[in-house]
Amino acid sequence: MSEKKVEVELKQEDRELLRSVIESHKPKPVEKHVEKPVKPHLTLQQLEDVDCPECKAALDAFGRKAVKAEYVRRKELESVCVDCGTGVEAEEEECPTCGGKDARERSED
Repeated sequence: MSEKKVEVELKQEDRELLRSVIESHKPKPVEKHVEKPVKPHLTLQQLEDVDCPECKAALDAFGRKAVKAEYVRRKELESVCVDCGTGVEAEEEECPTCGGKDARERSED
């Protein structure tokens, strides 16, 4: 190899190194947040218009399970509504059952 050729190869390596350093310091492109389309929720009317007896039974069972789970969860809350005794979360301004505005700490009975 001649000296001139080695010198050219070194310069090429330097250029590649410089190019990689420049590329690494370029700001990364900002990915735009693409919102996914919101699926519409079922409306009460759509739930009432279900004709299939099996679907109606499943919806009824789901509703009963959900109400029971919420009741059990509320039995464990520290505050209760003064008017009806339903468990009330600290951040709730009114009772979800009766709409009462007063709550007190649950007493140990």
